[in-house]
Amino acid sequence: MAKNETPDCIKTRGQTVFFGDSRSVPYIKDKSADLIMTSPPYWNLKNYGHEGQIGHSEYGEYLEDLNRVWDECYRVAKDDCLFVLNVGNRRHKKKYYPLGFDIRAKMRKWELWDSLIWYIPNALPQPNSYMERLFDNKYEFLLVFTKNGGDSDYLPQAPRAQQIPRRGSAKAQDELPWKVHWEHNTNPGVPPA
Repeated sequence: MAKNETPDCIKTRGQTVFFGDSRSVPYIKDKSADLIMTSPPYWNLKNYGHEGQIGHSEYGEYLEDLNRVWDECYRVAKDDCLFVLNVGNRRHKKKYYPLGFDIRAKMRKWELWDSLIWYIPNALPQPNSYMERLFDNKYEFLLVFTKNGGDSDYLPQAPRAQQIPRRGSAKAQDELPWKVHWEHNTNPGVPPA
């Protein structure tokens, strides 16, 4: 694809999804995004079938490739944009890689504003022979970043643990145990009710 060529995309309900390399997105205008949410490619785990893909390199190079993505996200983000990064940790050859911490430590521009833990109860269980991996893949982080260190008018409401309905009840089919609601706060400095 030529440098300024727009990749394939899908447009629906006023939104556009581009299919391309996120290390360079010149077809997206500066300061045009209100919210950016992403989950980076797995490191050294999955082949996505693209030459030059992020994740099939040494760990340091992987983190630098991600920094190029975060820099582009920063460029296209409005000043009050939230950037939410969904990332799990990784164990490779019995070494533990805290991806979220390492990404944050290497990140050049964004300011960490909040971190949430996404508990994944239906993650695949590990066999008994992998006791050092007992809790691997049971949770991931949602790291929330801002451009200005939290001086945003978007405030998360505290997550609330809802009671899980009994089996067989009408509500049991549709309810999740956790719901996090994001709300645009029109009165900065005052938390939402």
